[in-house]
Amino acid sequence: MQFPQLDTAVSVQYSAAKERKVRHRAHHFLGDGRQSHVEATSSGLIWRLRYESLNNAEANRLRHFCESLHFGQTFIFIDPWTGDTFANCRLRNSAFALEAGASRTYRAQLEVEDAS
Repeated sequence: MQFPQLDTAVSVQYSAAKERKVRHRAHHFLGDGRQSHVEATSSGLIWRLRYESLNNAEANRLRHFCESLHFGQTFIFIDPWTGDTFANCRLRNSAFALEAGASRTYRAQLEVEDAS
């Protein structure tokens, strides 16, 4: 299953953000010595998607996609900045809500994470 695209053939709008989760590692030594560092993981990307002006068809496509996912089910997501394909992504929050905006448009927010 692949994350849906908008009518403009992209999957996100401009107010999207991307971050990489990091892992904190600590090594404990004899005599109470400790060394810690931050380790960037090869996976662990999170995309925060914000839609401000979805038309009716786009809103329905996104709603149907979110409702068709089973809890924890993964899907394919294409990074809008790099074009890289991530085949093991999931929604961070299974609750999906559309808000009606002005001029028959809809707003929504989603968080997608690389579950690799």
